Amino acid sequence: MKNNYLYLNFTLALVVGIMLFTLTQTHYTRNYIPRSKNMQGTYSAQGAIDYLINIRANQLTKTIEASDVKKAQQQLQILSSRKSTESAWAFRGPNNIGGRTRALLIDKDNSNLMFAGGVAGGLWKSTTSGQYWVPVEYQGATSEDFANLAVVSICQAANGDIYFGTGEGVHFNHGLNTATPMILGSGIWKSTDRGNTFTKLTATEPTEGNDAFTLVFKMAADPSNANIVYASTSQGLKVSTDGGVNWGPAPLEESVYNNSTSMDVKVASDGSFIASIANKCFVKKAGASQFVLRSGQDELENAEEGHLISTTNIGRLEFAYAPQDPNIVFCAAVNQASGLKNIYKSTDGGDNWIVVGKGGSALFQPFGSQGIYDVCIAVNPTNKNQVFVGGLNLWSGVAANTGNLFAWSQVTMWDAPTYYSLYVHADQHIILFDPKDPQIMFVGSDGGVSRGFLNKDGVKYQFKTMNNNYGVTQFYSVAANSAGTLIGGTQDNGSLLVVKEFGTDEKAGYSVMGGDGGHVVMSQIMPNIAYVTMYFGGLWRNNDENYADWNTFYNSDLADYQGWTSGGYEPDMQSASFVTPITYWETDNDITGMDSVMFIAKKTYTKGSTVVFPSYNVNKAPVYKTFEKDYFENDTFYYQDPYRALFALGMKHEIWVTPFAANWNITIAQKGWWRVVKKNTMGADEYVTQMKFSADGNNLFFSTSENELYRISGFDTARTYKEADYIFGKPTTTITKIGAFNQAITGLACDPNNVDNLLVTLGNYSNDFYVYYCAQATTVAASSSFSNFTDVTGDLPHVPAFCALFEIDETKNDVLVGTDMGVFRAKKFSQQVGAGTIAWEPYQNGLGPVPVFQITQLTMAKWNKGNYGKIYIGTHGRGFYEDMNYVGIAEDDDLFNGTKSSQLAFTVFPNPIVDKASVKLNLKEDAKITVQILNLAGQVIDAKDFGTYYAGENTLELSCNSLKPGAYILNVKAGAQQGSARVVKK
Repeated sequence: MKNNYLYLNFTLALVVGIMLFTLTQTHYTRNYIPRSKNMQGTYSAQGAIDYLINIRANQLTKTIEASDVKKAQQQLQILSSRKSTESAWAFRGPNNIGGRTRALLIDKDNSNLMFAGGVAGGLWKSTTSGQYWVPVEYQGATSEDFANLAVVSICQAANGDIYFGTGEGVHFNHGLNTATPMILGSGIWKSTDRGNTFTKLTATEPTEGNDAFTLVFKMAADPSNANIVYASTSQGLKVSTDGGVNWGPAPLEESVYNNSTSMDVKVASDGSFIASIANKCFVKKAGASQFVLRSGQDELENAEEGHLISTTNIGRLEFAYAPQDPNIVFCAAVNQASGLKNIYKSTDGGDNWIVVGKGGSALFQPFGSQGIYDVCIAVNPTNKNQVFVGGLNLWSGVAANTGNLFAWSQVTMWDAPTYYSLYVHADQHIILFDPKDPQIMFVGSDGGVSRGFLNKDGVKYQFKTMNNNYGVTQFYSVAANSAGTLIGGTQDNGSLLVVKEFGTDEKAGYSVMGGDGGHVVMSQIMPNIAYVTMYFGGLWRNNDENYADWNTFYNSDLADYQGWTSGGYEPDMQSASFVTPITYWETDNDITGMDSVMFIAKKTYTKGSTVVFPSYNVNKAPVYKTFEKDYFENDTFYYQDPYRALFALGMKHEIWVTPFAANWNITIAQKGWWRVVKKNTMGADEYVTQMKFSADGNNLFFSTSENELYRISGFDTARTYKEADYIFGKPTTTITKIGAFNQAITGLACDPNNVDNLLVTLGNYSNDFYVYYCAQATTVAASSSFSNFTDVTGDLPHVPAFCALFEIDETKNDVLVGTDMGVFRAKKFSQQVGAGTIAWEPYQNGLGPVPVFQITQLTMAKWNKGNYGKIYIGTHGRGFYEDMNYVGIAEDDDLFNGTKSSQLAFTVFPNPIVDKASVKLNLKEDAKITVQILNLAGQVIDAKDFGTYYAGENTLELSCNSLKPGAYILNVKAGAQQGSARVVKK
């Protein structure tokens, strides 16, 4: 009866809280497919976990051995003497988004000094109470060793010393005593100068047979004895009594648990400690000599007194002491299905427990269905009877008069607009209060760092994201356009856009789609054309200059085949890979194309005049036509469209290709998406993982979840569904299985200069071969092995390789590979292959050994003026980076048409322009002058024919009153000469 009454009070408070909460919401529109609505399990962290296991862990054991990581680190150290001095990676953002953060610390004496740890992005420091962050530089045990970036735990000793631990393992603690790691650490670092410098603790260096400190889940320091520090590790709770010099097992009454996984350890104000070991509660009171087990059997849950924490159906335990009373301690218990088991409270320091938040209610699920991945708990420093619990959203539990009845209410909304005062990103991992101002709360989540006020100016719960320059975003992909705009799919931060535009923050990120992002694409011909994906087959495209108009473009054939009864995207783990694969090919010189566009003249066009028409195949791309005769109003004529684009979407046992993805003039109707894979080519549960078109667009290479590699040839002549679709047509294309590998295929790279060259990268630790090369990829015969390929791993460290790139400059013939430990380069690749020995060099100045999941280069010289050759990478922990080492090679002088012309020099004044511009130029000979004004997407906004001017110095006056404020390209053509300049209209 007592528990029923508690539940009724809980339900009433919850319903009232939700009602009040809902009434305060504002209406908004947001491109977000909710993770934990309707299909919680599908949108849980499990999809990401399974994906990363598949490409990183050993393919047989599904684990990552510390010895394999250590071996790879040693191989990297050997190569350090060969490190390239040419690379110059620069951070490109996003500088405002953040990423998964499990470690937060506020200095006990100075609230302005804060530290945050990205699970793959290293340690960061703020001296402005979280308003601005900078990365902390630290090394390994020696100057040749490198920093481990998997920072997941941190604590501060009584004397101000700071410790942080590395290695993320909470992804996989599905068993009681084990945790399969995802990102292995390499020990604990310590600072004795308040975080200015850090030194690795030698005793925590992983060694053969002693790899406990590869996963340091949590840390806690004694509040009065600066030498005593505890660390929860994958091999038990460890303690140091000499400031980290030596470590050993914490003293347990039940010594059988000495080597069991410890997921949490917390310290009380009087020096008492509480820890989770093997998902059981252990308590060590102040002055006691050992930890005592305080978990018991289920029947004790119903006892009036002597209640212990349950030992059955427990997936994770997280604890929090009341700062003002060491006798008050709370426990958030997660069940093995990752939902809420119970919220427990103890009033005697952890000896006895009662349930104050009952699990099993659909109305009260603070963790959603992923509590093993994300759970946090903290007690209000000014009210020991209020506890905050987080995971999916933050909840507040407040004790009634008796202290045993708790009213629970939701505090934050993860799916609200990011500017909303109650928004805190989903997947919360830590709650921390400012020791100098207990009204201020900080939250670490998959979205970085948030700050909240419990009560400010009479208003409860006001939150703000605090990610300024906190660059720890985890990307799965990257794409770039000619304007330098980047887009990428991320883990739990959706698809992000970084716009490099005049007058804006060139590193700021903007969310264009929510959820977990996948592969992305941008057109190099028309910068506004972009595509993003979401987990399990979600797909959107944009043709808006401000990247604000995203729409799906499936047709009924595709939707029906996928079983999407609504006619549109319905995320399902059975539809496609968690990271949805797409690829895109485009050309402005479709020499075999038959596409022509009909045009009805609305005015007179005289013979010899040149007009710019829009492409049909690549939306609004400029087509230059010089008339060979006069055309009058209402005359009809045709012009050939030199552009062609192909877009491919990889799904479960099928690939869909369309030539209409870059055409916004039509809705892709029936037969507009082609099924290009013959039935039964792939197995019933096999899905596409990677795709890439050859440079000529004639071949599509793709890999599958069974590590098979295929080639589809004949797209050059397959112009309609009749030649390509296996349902409605009779395909002239051919499908050939050209390889099969023993490891996950993680990336494909086609040579932009030679269609026959193909690179394949492989994942999975504990292997010897990670990069393969084929020199006849478009013609090799069928094979069910890797006999068509040559191993080119060479002396590359034995780590998963995720992507590769044939650099565009043929004279250099370099190849770059992105791996779990950064970027590597093989110079003069073809010559090295011919010699039979491949030497790799670390290509990561300014970058470090961060996981690099995708790499791309701007390769269309005509459309990438000033950016041609730029290389971009999407890292899984440090955001976007760019390298300019190859920029500017052999640029085409003409940005706007296909003919060579000499560069025309001119000046524009004033710039910025107010109402008119003067263009001053010096002509070598008499010439006809035309001027165009284009927006940054390459679209012609205005044009004027000035007629013929004489040789010598001339000044043109150009009215700009009709231009909206912003940046433009001014293109001036004088006879055979042409030039362009960037101008700004005020």
